Amino acid sequence: RSGCSRAIDAQLSGAAMINDVLLPDEVRKYIQDHGIDVAITSVLNGVIKDMPADPMERIVCEVARHSAAPPSFLALKRDPSSPPTDLKFDLFVAARGQRVRLHSLALGSCLVPVKEGASRSASNEAEPDPAEVALQRLRKIGEVTRLQSFVEDFFARAFGQSFVDDFLGFRSRCAGLADAPCPGGFTFEVGRATATLTEELLVAATLATSTTRLEYLHQQLSKRGARCSPALSGPSDFATWRARWPRIAMPVFHGGGPSVLRPPALRCCAALSPFALGSAAEASPAAFRELAVNCPAMGWLASAGAALQRAAGEAVKILQADKASAALAVDGIAYGHAGGLLKTLELTQEAVKRAAGEAAVHESCGVLLAAADQAWVEGEDVYELETGKKLALEQLVDFYSVLAESGWLRMIVRPFREVDMSAGCELLRARRPELWLVADPEEDEANARSAPEGAAAYSRGLHLSGSAAEAIDRYAELEPRWREAGGCAVCAFLDTEAASTLPSALDVAASFGQTEVLLLGPGVTPAQLATLAARADEAPLRALFAPRGPSVAAEAPSA
Repeated sequence: RSGCSRAIDAQLSGAAMINDVLLPDEVRKYIQDHGIDVAITSVLNGVIKDMPADPMERIVCEVARHSAAPPSFLALKRDPSSPPTDLKFDLFVAARGQRVRLHSLALGSCLVPVKEGASRSASNEAEPDPAEVALQRLRKIGEVTRLQSFVEDFFARAFGQSFVDDFLGFRSRCAGLADAPCPGGFTFEVGRATATLTEELLVAATLATSTTRLEYLHQQLSKRGARCSPALSGPSDFATWRARWPRIAMPVFHGGGPSVLRPPALRCCAALSPFALGSAAEASPAAFRELAVNCPAMGWLASAGAALQRAAGEAVKILQADKASAALAVDGIAYGHAGGLLKTLELTQEAVKRAAGEAAVHESCGVLLAAADQAWVEGEDVYELETGKKLALEQLVDFYSVLAESGWLRMIVRPFREVDMSAGCELLRARRPELWLVADPEEDEANARSAPEGAAAYSRGLHLSGSAAEAIDRYAELEPRWREAGGCAVCAFLDTEAASTLPSALDVAASFGQTEVLLLGPGVTPAQLATLAARADEAPLRALFAPRGPSVAAEAPSA
């Protein structure tokens, strides 16, 4: 065999396609441009050399390896081992000519039981007929089965043969979910189903392409020409990322209510970095300890979120400890101190210290949601952030400058009403260039999609809602316009509802060009934090244990 193989190698090595001179020029050029002759010759050489038991299988597999096309989605197939109302499916993809069951997903959370009306009194309520109950159960099972069939057919039509790297098109492909037949006694939440499906397809796409979610989102942003964060591919990238990780922020003190802080939407928030409670070095094997110094600890997002929730509780205790301020703690919510906004920010920092320790304070900063539009006094042309203290625009700039003097307050969201944003932020940035000044992320679409004159003095926040595809698409649309003006998504907002439908929120925010803070709603639950944390750990964990050496930069303009 060995002598035969050497002879075959000598004869076939570098051989061209037989009778290629007889082919039309257009066909010959096509073959050469795509390297078809070289690929097929190489495959046949290998088959003849090894003489496998099933040569056709070898040929199919080897030819598939030369394919440059990314994997594609094929089908969803219901999981017969799970209850029908779980709507659990196995996801199949085509990868290099092979049909592969890659992932499983469930849409059962999108089926919401309809609340029944007031029950009849016991005296008027007849005993249900067992036969009727059995019939209704069978009817409901049949309706759920029809929904399962619909989802399978819908996926085949909308996603069948679509490439896994077409992430920005996932959301629009889900439009057909609106036609889903809903079982009796349930409503089918199409918005949640769209967000859940696109999130699960994001997971499947990263599995199919052997990338992390962060790497995959970098690729999606690069397609749109949007600025993205640096690559995180190996241990050498952690030094760059040490100061680039988004901080996690939550409200500690509130405005409105019994507080002297007049705007009801005003919030004094604390933001913790991924290193506020330690790094991955403390739990890493000795060989990786030095590399892990700049790597966040696994589960850091959940730990930081829990610490911030404790800080909100400590704020209540601080107020209750003094008879003069005890009335400012209402139903577990701490309202701004009578000493004003400066005192409230000092107490916010103290609450962080009590909840997470002195070391955490050095890895924290303050975020003020000023809600200045609510502080504006019509007819007097002044702002009134603190009851009884009315300030003109220039005086408000001086006030913010004093608040930021200690260096702990790093970000102010909505510092001025919309018509004053450019002028006010230019004045404030001249006084405090280190401050991050962010416009209202919930402004109307016309304002959000424009870059007004003078906008270089402030940045635009982004409200993360719906699905990851929706958030990436929105950022990709806004970022190029705002890059010239002043920046985009320095602050990303994630409310309680979005925390359920967008578990990859940190990866989404981290993929943006310069996200300093991810602000979480106060109602985010420990279970949601745990899910967010599990997704957030993937990219640093893969990078920490990646083969050492230079990393490959993302193919996108970076900040």
